[in-house]
Amino acid sequence: MEERIHSKVYYVKETKLHMNTNELQIILVLKGTIKIHKVDEAIELKENEFTFINTKLPYYIESDGAYVLSTLIDLSKFTNIFDKIEYVEFITLDTISHIEGGLKARLDYSIIDFVVKNYLYTDKSYYISEKQFNEEQLVCLLFSQYQLINYNRDFEQYYSSDLIDRYYTIVKYIIDHIHEKIKAPDILEVVYMNQTYFSQFMKKVSGIGFKEFVNYRKLAIVMNEMVHRDDALSDIANEVGITDMKSFYNIFKKYHNTSPALWKKEMTNLKDDYEEVDNEDIIHDYAMQANIMKHNESTFEKLTKYLLICKANNVNLTGMEISINPYLDCKEGEEMYYQPYKYITSALTALNPFHIKLVLNYEFKNLRQEGEKALLLNTLKVCTFRVGLAEMKKWRIIFNVDNIRDFNEAKAFKAQIEKTTSNVNVIISLQVFTK
Repeated sequence: MEERIHSKVYYVKETKLHMNTNELQIILVLKGTIKIHKVDEAIELKENEFTFINTKLPYYIESDGAYVLSTLIDLSKFTNIFDKIEYVEFITLDTISHIEGGLKARLDYSIIDFVVKNYLYTDKSYYISEKQFNEEQLVCLLFSQYQLINYNRDFEQYYSSDLIDRYYTIVKYIIDHIHEKIKAPDILEVVYMNQTYFSQFMKKVSGIGFKEFVNYRKLAIVMNEMVHRDDALSDIANEVGITDMKSFYNIFKKYHNTSPALWKKEMTNLKDDYEEVDNEDIIHDYAMQANIMKHNESTFEKLTKYLLICKANNVNLTGMEISINPYLDCKEGEEMYYQPYKYITSALTALNPFHIKLVLNYEFKNLRQEGEKALLLNTLKVCTFRVGLAEMKKWRIIFNVDNIRDFNEAKAFKAQIEKTTSNVNVIISLQVFTK
């Protein structure tokens, strides 16, 4: 099995400045508190909190002593999700003020659930298929919910496969040419934009302008090289196309509020004071406290058994519809929290080999809880992006309502889904019966 994601538990007090060349890193605090210094911010993480360390961006850690789970994801192994995923930047949702607390908690729990299980499945042969599926689910959730451009500007207006592709074509060009003098006209020839629209596009989509983004990425490279080499700062800066040292000093001070020389002196005093912990009790205790290990046989485990029986007996299921009720399944104990992306893609994975059509059957009252509609809508968006409009035409979503108040709200949500995904068939069913 190819190594796409690997996880380790560490006891850490301090680390030197370090940069992941090709991997996205997720650091989850299992016990204690750490402070992570990134290029543009320093964040404190307590137990049950995590952050992302994006590729080619340096960081270091300080702590009085903490246990952390470090998960490294080789994004180049997931280009089936998005062909430029190696250039995607991820952010933790706690930094996004307008995302409601309930939704943040639910999404963050999903990530924690994934990375802990990924660690527990490592090197256990009977978990290989589940580990592979778990890895795919994790990266899909990251891409659909945690990528930078989702939350910087108007989500409804800008979230589209075309926008994502155009933006990361620009990011790819900048990172691939980071050691050169990067000029906007060179990029305009690649993405076919005029200068005015390009400037507006970068600012509106990413939250910062083109020049600032280039400076940020060049600074990251220089910081890493400064710590690991004794060459003159001007020589290091020249290697990434920076020739105006006065401008560079101003950029550096903006991010660090000190001179490069003083910063480098501070970095050289850091030491690597951490060790890998080969003790599964730590992660198992954490998993139990976080209710991650709670498990009953899921709908999809049951469904897979039935499908395999049909396959063994040469039963042709092509064209059949399978109707599943997400909230009913969750009440049976499948998940502590209903996680739409994981749930729906689990169903697709089970059903696709048999050419069975998926029907999602919701009691609409369950979608009226905080954050539920947003979770479902975002899931449908990324499913549309991944499987295509033609495949989405085969889906049906049924909202079962039993009062007029829910009916009007269901109609509004139906319109929102159809505006976003175009081809999903949403049906509202008014239930009139005597219990």
